Amino acid sequence: MYFALVIPAELMNFVREVAVTNRHYVDAYNLALAVANTFQAVNFALNFLLYCAVNTHFRQTFVRIVYRAFRCRTKFRAEIESDRNPEAFSSQAVERK
Repeated sequence: MYFALVIPAELMNFVREVAVTNRHYVDAYNLALAVANTFQAVNFALNFLLYCAVNTHFRQTFVRIVYRAFRCRTKFRAEIESDRNPEAFSSQAVERK
């Protein structure tokens, strides 16, 4: 999978000098380069999915990072809301007691 998706971009690096110096090949080169770059992007996405499917430690670490990021964002939003409307949060604190 890696070779099929990455080698086209590497081959484009080798033929760049020929394609850039000859005006007849510039459009074809740009199209082939766009396709090769798309293949590389697909390869990166598939690598991520493959890591998640196969590696338990990677999957657990990823879930922990996403959970912490979401939790921190939620706390940050609560702090912003309390700064904007302090009476609403103080009345909620009184009701809880």
